[in-house]
Amino acid sequence: AGESVARYGGEEIAIIMPAVPLEHAIQRAEQLRIKIQSLAIEHPASKTQRFVSVSIGVCCSSQFSNITSATLVESVDKALYRAKKQGRNQVAIAQ
Repeated sequence: AGESVARYGGEEIAIIMPAVPLEHAIQRAEQLRIKIQSLAIEHPASKTQRFVSVSIGVCCSSQFSNITSATLVESVDKALYRAKKQGRNQVAIAQ
C-alpha cells in the first residue's frame, strides 16, 4: 500500500515506497531484478545481453540528512548508472 510506479524517462521507471527501510527497498529491487531475469525475454537488438535485464539504483531518504527531492533523484540516478557501468543486471545503492 502506498507504493507508486511511474515511467520516469525513456527506459527508466521510478518506484516510490514511502516509509520503507533501505534494506527492504534493496530486497524488493533484487526480487524485481530476478523476476525479470527469470522471464528470459529475448533481446535481439541488444549488443550486450541476449535477454532483457534491469539495472536498478536504490536510494532511501533516511540514508542522508536533509535531502531534497532533487538530490534524492540525482543520487538514485548515479546509483543506476553505476549498476550499468559495473556490468548491468544488478542493484546498486546510492552512496
